[in-house]
Amino acid sequence: MKTYIFDLDGTIITNGQPIHNVIAEKIKQLCSSGSVIFASARPIRDMLPLLPHELHNCLMIGCNGGMAWQNGDFLFSHSFNPEHFSRVIAFLKEEKIPYVIDGVWYFSVSEINHDFHNYMRTLSTYEKEEKELLSEKITKILVLDGESRTKIDRFLEREGFKYNINHHKADNLFDITPQSEDKYQSLCKLGVDFNNAIVFGNDENDYAMLDNAKISVFIGAMKDYPNANFYCRTEYIPSILGEVTDSF
Repeated sequence: MKTYIFDLDGTIITNGQPIHNVIAEKIKQLCSSGSVIFASARPIRDMLPLLPHELHNCLMIGCNGGMAWQNGDFLFSHSFNPEHFSRVIAFLKEEKIPYVIDGVWYFSVSEINHDFHNYMRTLSTYEKEEKELLSEKITKILVLDGESRTKIDRFLEREGFKYNINHHKADNLFDITPQSEDKYQSLCKLGVDFNNAIVFGNDENDYAMLDNAKISVFIGAMKDYPNANFYCRTEYIPSILGEVTDSF
């Protein structure tokens, strides 16, 4: 059975808006003949509003491999060591760096305001005060100032914290997640066979999946990722799906 794996933002999602109906309908059709998986830097909470309900039971990988969800339940969810997490947040506060904290389902935002906070609230009502959220497992820190990357890297190295960091260059922000596994490694642990997989991606956090796929489709230019089998823009995904499916 063919497996179709889709990144969200910058691949089948543009400007953080729900998936276009034409692309959604094409992906729905794939479910009858194959397995459909979504893999994103977003937590599951923020993936679901972007996809139609008919696709909500598909396997989903969130937080760049830090959590997995299928048929309404979490399969796993990695979380930070509470003491280490507290030291990271203390550093962000000291440096006045805006952020978002993700729990398994809820989120909280920094006291330093950022426009992205309001975008989060358009996706979900699952917001808590930071003090309240800290009593739960924390799955991701989203740092909303990309210019702070170097100083945060130095801090993490000094503290000896080895985390997974994914920089979203287009938006100039980055994720910090506690697990060492990426999307590809997490999917392999769940038994996904990349020898029968068609992968659609657009960013560094998709490279390992694209590298190991039977067929890889890169949403972007060859100069950004030279190893794909196909290249296209988001609006051409329905057409390219027909082409790659026939060639598989």
